[in-house]
Amino acid sequence: MVPIKGIYLALLVLVASSSFTTNQVKGDKYEDEDDYYDSRERVLETSYHGLIKENETFVEITPLIKVDETKICGFHIIKKNKEIPFQIELVNELGILKAKKSLNCEKRKNYKFDITAVFCDGSHSKSASVHISVIDINEYSPTFLQPSYVTEVDEGRLYQEIIRVEATDKDCTPLFGDVCKYEILTSDQPFTIDNEGSIRNTEPLSHKASHNHILSVVAYDCAMKQSAPVMVNI
Repeated sequence: MVPIKGIYLALLVLVASSSFTTNQVKGDKYEDEDDYYDSRERVLETSYHGLIKENETFVEITPLIKVDETKICGFHIIKKNKEIPFQIELVNELGILKAKKSLNCEKRKNYKFDITAVFCDGSHSKSASVHISVIDINEYSPTFLQPSYVTEVDEGRLYQEIIRVEATDKDCTPLFGDVCKYEILTSDQPFTIDNEGSIRNTEPLSHKASHNHILSVVAYDCAMKQSAPVMVNI
């Protein structure tokens, strides 16, 4: 018969061995279980901000999504109601965000979603929010609202405004999407145009000298991208 004292000592050795093994799995740096799980909560920053150009797929993220690859084996994008056109990969201890397809600033300027880091044991860290802004590129030229413009004036008069032309631009930012300038390309004509598209004459007109004036007018966005010309018949 095994003495009771011997059984008691064997149980103590077994418990101590189990405790040592658990601490080895968690790592020597964690003094207790609370510290171990708390460390998971601090893997990611609270939020990240990214920029991506319409014609590119790489997202410039700030701050960098930096993790320890000895503990983290990947990332997970939390999808809620809408499809998220991004993917995230773990490369050299960094989370690299890329778009799955070309984005369109004119359709959607901003994206917001959450990510988690995935531990090598399959568990997930606390989530972090990601805000991504799509940077506009100058895809479009201004276009005039009408294919041509026609008006009549009396001879011998100076007008504050004879006719106003208007163009718009489909780009999504003020630099590329606002019209900042109009220009008359036709030379040696007694007319001027301002930045609002208002055309006026610079001297009295004469039917005898010319019964009509045909002007070629263009518009520019604020980055000076030029439209196709439109004809103005006065």
